[in-house]
Amino acid sequence: MLVLALREASDELQADFQRFYHIPDWRTLPLKRAAALAAVMIRQSESWTHRALNPDWQWELLVNQWGVNVHDAVRWLQWSQTKDAQRGRGRPEPFPRPWDKRESEYEAVPVDELERRLDEIRQS
Repeated sequence: MLVLALREASDELQADFQRFYHIPDWRTLPLKRAAALAAVMIRQSESWTHRALNPDWQWELLVNQWGVNVHDAVRWLQWSQTKDAQRGRGRPEPFPRPWDKRESEYEAVPVDELERRLDEIRQS
């Protein structure tokens, strides 16, 4: 996780170490300790690194999920009182969620293919 954060959001990572742990330069820490601290820090939704790595971080906050659910319910209730609802037309679309159309990042491979790929990584 530390390597990904360093590659994708190095400025945010540095700022988070300063903000959360009051460590001006995390590179002075032993690597294991820095990785452990980063792993805990990046899980927090308040972390700037977390927000940089996860563009849909707002959806982790329950208050936002509740607000969208209320929005959908109120729109449906308003629609249900119309003539369109009586005729079964024009039902309002729900507010789009980021997970509705997300494609899987995972790829299924046979075990022997997985072992071959891991061997390639180990040899390089």
